[in-house]
Order: sequence, then structure tokens, then C-alpha cells
Amino acid sequence: MALESVNMVGNTLASLGMVTWGNNSFLQTSGNCFEIAFQLARRLGYSFFSSRRELEEAILLRRQLGLWGNTPLKQGPSLAYAIIRQSDNPTDVHVTLEYRGREYNYGPGKREGFVEEDRIPLRRLS
Repeated sequence: MALESVNMVGNTLASLGMVTWGNNSFLQTSGNCFEIAFQLARRLGYSFFSSRRELEEAILLRRQLGLWGNTPLKQGPSLAYAIIRQSDNPTDVHVTLEYRGREYNYGPGKREGFVEEDRIPLRRLS
């Protein structure tokens, strides 16, 4: 997939039933942010977490390593990142995909109180 606009990708995701059109933007359906990010990463040729549980473990590990000033896991730069967003409620987590500096977010963002917490670089598929 070449670098496409968020709305062009939204049209593709809508044809798959992953997002719907509403309030002048595409919106994810039924809390499926993980599935959307997984789908986009694979289409772009990047590995993504194989399950929500694997993503949860990666988030927790990165948080633990950040305690007491330790540096998070060292990973090289990437063109694709899993963007982890969280609200004031620690149980509300939202994941999106960023590719070449463009975030493909079809769910809550900064306006809804979901600030970017972490950026996890993704590896190219072999």
C-alpha cells in the first residue's frame, strides 16, 4: 500500500466493515482499533503484535522499564509505529498505526482525552 490519505484508507476499511462514516470522519466499529492497526501494518509490510495480549505485555514491559529513569527497550527507527494512546482512565487504551509520520486513527484522539503515551517501532516483514 502506498502512502494514502486517512480518508482513502478509511474507504478501504469501510468496504471491509471495519469503520463507518459519521460526523464528517470515519469511525472504528465496536472497539476494533487493534484489528485496524494490525490490518494496516500487514498491508504496509510491517509486523504487528499477534494478539491484544501480546500488545498489552509490550506496553506493560515498556512502562516498567521506564520506571526509575530506565530507558525503554532500544529499537531502531522505523517508518511504521504502533501509537499507544491512553485517557485519564488507565483501563482505556487505544492503538493506532503511524506510517511515515501520518497517523491512521479512526477512534478517540487528543480531543477526546486520549493522549499519546508511547510509540513502538514496527519491523519490516521479511
